[in-house]
Amino acid sequence: AKNPFDEPSKPGKPNPTNWDKSFIDLEWEAPDSDGGAPIESYIVEMRDKDERNWVKALVLPNKRSGRVTDVIEGHEYEFRVIAVNKVGPSQPSDISKSVVAKPRFMAPKIDRKNLGKKEIRKGKFLKFEADVEGEPAPTISWTFNGQTILFNDRLTIESEDYKTTFILQKAKRSDSGIYTVTAKNESGTDKAEVEIIVLTAPTKPKGPLKVSEVTAEGCELKWQKPEDDGGVPIDHYIVERMDTEMGRWVPVTISKLPEAEVTGLHEGKEYLFRVKAVNAEGESEPLETDFGIVAKNPYNEPDRPGKPYAKDWDKSSVHLKWTPPANENGAPVTSYIIEKKDQYSSKWQKAVELIGNKCEGRIPDLAENMKYTFRVIAVNKGGFSKPSEPSDPVITKDRNVAPIIDRSTLKNLTLKAGQHVKIDVKISGEPPPTKIWYHNKARLESKENFNVEYEDYRTKISISVADRSHTGVYIIKAENDSGKDEATFDITVLDKPGKPEGPIKISDIHKEGASLKWNPPEDDGGVPLSHYLVEKMDAETGRWVPAGRCKEPNLTVSNLIPGQEYTFRVSAVNSEGESEPLVADHSIIAKNPFDEPSKPGKPNPTNWDKSFIDLEWEAPDSDGGAPIESYIVEMRDKDERNWVKALVLPNKRSGRVTDVIEGHEYEFRVIAVNKVGPSQPSDISKSVVAKPRFMAPKIDRKNLGKKEIRKGKFLKFEADVEGEPAPTISWTFNGQTILFNDRLTIESEDYKTTFILQKAKRSDSGIYTVTAKNESGTDKAEVEIIVLTAPTKPKGPLKVSEVTAEGCELKWQKPEDDGGVPIDHYIVERMDTEMGRWVPVTISKLPEAEVTGLHEGKEYLFRVKAVNAEGESEPLETDFGIVAKNPYNEPDRPGKPYAKDWDKSSVHLKWTPPANENGAPVTSYIIEKKDQYSSKWQKAVELIGNKCEGRIPDLAENMKYTFRVIAVNKGGFSKPSEPSDPVITKDRNVAPIIDRSTLKNLTLKAGQHVKIDVKISGEPPPTKIWYHNKARLESKENFNVEYEDYRTKISISVADRSHTGVYIIKAENDSGKDEATFDITVLDKPGKPEGPIKISDIHKEGASLKWNPPEDDGGVPLSHYLVEKMDAETGRWVPAGRCKEPNLTVSNLIPGQEYTFRVSAVNSEGESEPLVADHSIIAKNPFDE
Repeated sequence: AKNPFDEPSKPGKPNPTNWDKSFIDLEWEAPDSDGGAPIESYIVEMRDKDERNWVKALVLPNKRSGRVTDVIEGHEYEFRVIAVNKVGPSQPSDISKSVVAKPRFMAPKIDRKNLGKKEIRKGKFLKFEADVEGEPAPTISWTFNGQTILFNDRLTIESEDYKTTFILQKAKRSDSGIYTVTAKNESGTDKAEVEIIVLTAPTKPKGPLKVSEVTAEGCELKWQKPEDDGGVPIDHYIVERMDTEMGRWVPVTISKLPEAEVTGLHEGKEYLFRVKAVNAEGESEPLETDFGIVAKNPYNEPDRPGKPYAKDWDKSSVHLKWTPPANENGAPVTSYIIEKKDQYSSKWQKAVELIGNKCEGRIPDLAENMKYTFRVIAVNKGGFSKPSEPSDPVITKDRNVAPIIDRSTLKNLTLKAGQHVKIDVKISGEPPPTKIWYHNKARLESKENFNVEYEDYRTKISISVADRSHTGVYIIKAENDSGKDEATFDITVLDKPGKPEGPIKISDIHKEGASLKWNPPEDDGGVPLSHYLVEKMDAETGRWVPAGRCKEPNLTVSNLIPGQEYTFRVSAVNSEGESEPLVADHSIIAKNPFDEPSKPGKPNPTNWDKSFIDLEWEAPDSDGGAPIESYIVEMRDKDERNWVKALVLPNKRSGRVTDVIEGHEYEFRVIAVNKVGPSQPSDISKSVVAKPRFMAPKIDRKNLGKKEIRKGKFLKFEADVEGEPAPTISWTFNGQTILFNDRLTIESEDYKTTFILQKAKRSDSGIYTVTAKNESGTDKAEVEIIVLTAPTKPKGPLKVSEVTAEGCELKWQKPEDDGGVPIDHYIVERMDTEMGRWVPVTISKLPEAEVTGLHEGKEYLFRVKAVNAEGESEPLETDFGIVAKNPYNEPDRPGKPYAKDWDKSSVHLKWTPPANENGAPVTSYIIEKKDQYSSKWQKAVELIGNKCEGRIPDLAENMKYTFRVIAVNKGGFSKPSEPSDPVITKDRNVAPIIDRSTLKNLTLKAGQHVKIDVKISGEPPPTKIWYHNKARLESKENFNVEYEDYRTKISISVADRSHTGVYIIKAENDSGKDEATFDITVLDKPGKPEGPIKISDIHKEGASLKWNPPEDDGGVPLSHYLVEKMDAETGRWVPAGRCKEPNLTVSNLIPGQEYTFRVSAVNSEGESEPLVADHSIIAKNPFDE
């Protein structure tokens, strides 16, 4: 007898349709046969992929899909399904494909715990790694300062699924910067930055090293900070000097600032100076002065002052004035000493010292009716001057009598030139009157042939040799505070006339004559003119000969020789003789004429930038009768006097000047040139500054870094803003318009903005954004301001766990606001509820703490305070008390371990956790080992945590090992697991490793041979590819590439410049890849200069040449260019000069000869092929005489 029904056939293989870290969804097909009875349910079984045993996961009514939730995140599972009818269960289905309990789609997240700012010293090793979450596994890439990283034998990055490792060897300063790691998948992108600072000694201070304030004993030095402080603040500068006779550097001083005062020099010695910057990493290279200085004072005592005179006086004092020294000799006058001497004394006495440089002063406390003389001494840093010439005597007395002039000697006089006369006039009055002589209303002073003398009560004038200038009306005036007097008389002096008044105007010039015209002399000598005498001088003979005479001031000269150059002069004649001649201010050539042009219009700047200024101007009103051939544009810095030639243009009234310096202000003028010659310069243009006319804003960020201030403090900073026209400036706070108040103000002006915050509050912390905007664009910059305070209280709840009879564990969350300063630690306190007092328990750096020292059975409350450098927070307390008692025992033993992976020195084990942890979670697993030759178990490793897998390192190669596992919790140690099956330690898969010992940067000379042999390990043998400058390398002429299983070779038979560049060898197999880089530089003579050779400014003795540097300098800087010339008659190349820059002015050409030029570039490897000019020139001026 048998049942009328059978079990169902097996269902279809289950298919995972969706999954996450906490579930896996499955669906499957019904059995092909239900065995004759309806399917009542399905049983879903599961197992960890590395396990053998199946466990029941679900029992479902007749439904062909379900969700399995009893999964552990990160574990890989397999599933099978059993169909059940009334007869019983079917055979299990085929096993599903495995699936890991993890999110199916998750945006990347980079673990930043290892990615803080990192400082290492030059030459040291740095390695760190970062875990990366995300599903599917994100792709990982790195950049350096925003650019793709160029990997080399020092810098490698190893990335695998969910992890990336950064390795830097032999660190250099140039490795400093921001490294950005980017993780990306379909669900999103995450980026994290690592700032790496490689610490070195600083670079040398920035020059020049300026020497100032030089004296006989010392001087002052100034320099600039190094451009790179090596990542460590400059601690100080070492200043040294060298006596150039001794030739040794000796220390002078140490300075914290980039300046120093040098003392202890010896007068007359020559010195050099140098400065080194010092940080914690060492000293920089020195910055030296460009030339020596001689220790000497820059000043001496002043010259003596001028003779003093009495400006005023009374019966007890005198007010003196004098002129300052003609030369202060390097140091300003700081005071004047006045000395006095009375009529009865032969010795000078100090009367008073006047501080300052004012050239007048009052001498008090003098004796009445005494005659005094005074002298003055000037004082400066250099010492005391010689005394001035003594003053005229002064009598200390009152003066109030009006002047009276004695007129008995004042008669009208007529003299002949050469006669002598003297006039003596007595004048009374108190104080002695001031007396002034006038001649034709002009004040008289002593001069050649004329002497004026003044005494207190008389004055004299004398003419030693009378001439026409002495003719006129003479007036003597006398005046004091009590009144004035005045007397007049005439003197007439007869003489030969003055020379005619010019200029001599020469007109109607033709090949045989010209018309002359001039003006009569201002002075006819007191006698009517009889005639004018006209003379001419032929430029070839240099002799003056008569050309004619006339009564009127004009004459038509004839009988000139065509083509000859003439100068003319004219003399006036009366009965007393012949005047000095008036000479024409220019010569003429006896020919029919053309003139120079009149001056052009004032140039107008029409456009400009930092590197050019465009000009235009109007043509001259007159071209002088000959067409304008060119214009010369001249320029000068507004603060300079001298003009320099900027452009020479053909007949074109606009041009661009490019030889300008950014920020300088320039003026321009224009000269027109025709065949006769250049015009007068035009009027000067308005000044214009060489700067952009339109420039997008750019905010200077040097002051805009992150700023931290303490609560209640003051903060002020400013930022310069470039841009043309001047940008408008605005600010926001955390993206919102700033609400200004009496604590926060912002002051903005053209090209500058200033931020001022007073009595800072924590709420002032945030991102402040400054925006600069004009027609050409916008720039934005951010300033993060952090106001530092004590933190807020830790975030709750304050959780109590792992309670035992002796202690417990506390956990809480960090404060929501750390006050802008990192939390330094937490203070944990407890209260025995019976005692009612809070007492300290411990201090913790993390938001968790292990509490010990409790008394079993007692009830406790706990509280926590966060502490930073600014102070303590309010406390966070537990919501209820706990009683101290134990809750756990040691765990059951773990499942039997098995080997998941191995290599020659390690084994990776997996096992199942204990069936029961007995009240306390497993905190670690101890793995024990036993090799084939031992009967005792040894501890191999302890793995912290509850992960049921781990690696046993440091095993002997080719050894058979057995392993067992012990679980550990707070209750103690479990029994050991069942031992694993034996495992032999040997390699399974080895990633490639390139032997870099032969890969060094090479420098070769052209024509040399080189061969490079590289060993590469790895299992299986890696594939290998060579690259040169990113292009794949194959064998070709002069270059051979060879590949073997574990090595590769490249060889260059005859090196040339094409072999210069970056070489990369890449090796890869299923276990990984490696890459190594090195440089080869091939040195050769340079390529020939780039043409064409431009020849300009040709004249009869020379020309200017200009060309472009060669595209290839041969890998060595050019030392110079060699310029040669070839005279067409001789056909030989001879040197014409050498130069550093690609231009040369050639001289010493033979007028009228035809020349060709060529140029060769020269470096230390030799001379290039020459670049030959594409045309010859004839050495002649551009215009004929």
